[in-house]
Amino acid sequence: MAVLDEIRPVRAQQTGTQISSLDWDGIKVEVDDLPSLVRLDGGYLDLVKRCQEEAYSEEICRLQAGKWLQKSSSLLSLAPILGSDGLVRLGGCAGRAKLPYEVLHPPLLPAKHQFTATIVRAFHLSLKHVETDYQISFIRQHFWIPGGRELVKRIRRECEKCRRERAKPGEQIMADLHESRLEFGSPPFTRTACDLFGPIDVLLSRNRTAKRRGVLLTCLVTRAVYLEMVTTLSSDDFLLILRRFIGLYGQPRVFHTDNGTNFVGTERELFEDPEVFQFIRRKGMQWNFQPPRTPHFGGAHESLVWSAKRALYAALDEEKKFLRHPTEETLRTMLYEVAGLLNGRPLTAASEDPADLRPLTTADFLNRANTASPPHGTFDDAAGWTFEMEKADN
Repeated sequence: MAVLDEIRPVRAQQTGTQISSLDWDGIKVEVDDLPSLVRLDGGYLDLVKRCQEEAYSEEICRLQAGKWLQKSSSLLSLAPILGSDGLVRLGGCAGRAKLPYEVLHPPLLPAKHQFTATIVRAFHLSLKHVETDYQISFIRQHFWIPGGRELVKRIRRECEKCRRERAKPGEQIMADLHESRLEFGSPPFTRTACDLFGPIDVLLSRNRTAKRRGVLLTCLVTRAVYLEMVTTLSSDDFLLILRRFIGLYGQPRVFHTDNGTNFVGTERELFEDPEVFQFIRRKGMQWNFQPPRTPHFGGAHESLVWSAKRALYAALDEEKKFLRHPTEETLRTMLYEVAGLLNGRPLTAASEDPADLRPLTTADFLNRANTASPPHGTFDDAAGWTFEMEKADN
């Protein structure tokens, strides 16, 4: 982040507000700066103030004077308030809710300002190039950008990686959904689909690597995701993953698997092994195969494999700045984080009305909180972190 040498005072007049110019091109917000940004630490409070003063100078003058906003103001429908820190914040009628002040009244940022675009670009990189609704709903937990959807779309259009990955070939006409996708009244993962992806090179020791694969299990109804790393394609390793999955989410009633090219060489070892089918009969599960060479039959899990690989490979690119190959624990950790990222994706559209509820996510069906939030601090100083946790508990 660039350091401001001087911020000249704002000179307010009755006819308008004159603000000294600032080189916003020199202001950089990196992914590591996001925790400080959402807490408005390290000079970010002054930057947000300056950004609001350049865009909402007339509104700030009227709020400071205790006057109503003009009917032509773009912030009139948001009922803005002036916080104790001098920031223009989102208003509303939920002020008595037992939620943090920053959540009820996030600061407003102008969509056409360069500093706002810099912040959105940092969130875009932090969330691993996610879709528009996911990103706008996540940003609104910390900042409210009027008309921010178009800004997020523009940032995604300008991102070279997003343009490359969003290139699509011709699409096929979608058939009717399978009955497994339309079941209701059952717990999550009652109908589960499984698929493997990879291989991914991991570092075992110095100058020694091995290939590991990822296993994706998804609920066909709620679209929840569970990701795990498998060391080999043996039936024993697959059974251990299945047992861990059942221990966390319960036993599926129907299990669907891919029968494409990635399973042809391992089908006998994975699913025709007597131990596997003895385990299936003991648990009372029904195992269904899709026809050979029909990947479109498994579109429910194939699309999630694509989403998981896109987020995972983006995270691996960041890790390669420090290590050429990730370790097994690093890969397993990233798979868990990607699963939390996918389970936090919105299933409904993000509304522009601040009075509406946030979008529904798959984590809501699992009765879990969204785990894609940025960390609230670093673990460099263990004593300091313990002190902060004790203050939060008290």
